[in-house]
Amino acid sequence: MILKLNLLFFLLGDEYAVIWHSSFIPKTPNDTPYDYDSQTPMLRVVDRPVNRADIQATVLDISEQSCVGKLCSLHLANMDLHGVAHPKTLAIAGHISEELDAPKTGQHPLTPKQITQLQSELGNERPDYFDKPYYKLYPSKHVLGKFTQKKIEYLLNSYIYRSIISFMYSFRTQLDLNSNTTNNNLFITC
Repeated sequence: MILKLNLLFFLLGDEYAVIWHSSFIPKTPNDTPYDYDSQTPMLRVVDRPVNRADIQATVLDISEQSCVGKLCSLHLANMDLHGVAHPKTLAIAGHISEELDAPKTGQHPLTPKQITQLQSELGNERPDYFDKPYYKLYPSKHVLGKFTQKKIEYLLNSYIYRSIISFMYSFRTQLDLNSNTTNNNLFITC
């Protein structure tokens, strides 16, 4: 059943906006979800009460070894280059899921060396929505790239327009200050 209304649901005190329109329903079948349950035992099981040093060591390990940001960037770059269903893109999505569970399991899916290897396989090129000065950017053909290109086009046009108006206003002000006549026949139209 397709509802053409915006529905607002309240669930446990949180608000959810559900917009259900027939043109937004995918025509492709759903992909199989990632099986992230590794069934491997946790590495940090102690046979004594947990003390403050254990907690500090765990928090320090999580903060030092978390690679979620790098993996997400790699996933975006691979998705833009190869597509969503490419095996490498799906593998990185699985690694992200495992990395998010690393604070609980104590196991990181990839070593820093393996992540560096994945980065080097991509080279120094990234889609334009990365917007980082140390990458060679290429215009993406996908949705994020289109949004980025439209945003840049809008900002550039908006900046140029404001600059021209500002220049014309300051030019008119200078004419008004430098002339003794009140009518200098300079009109600024917007």
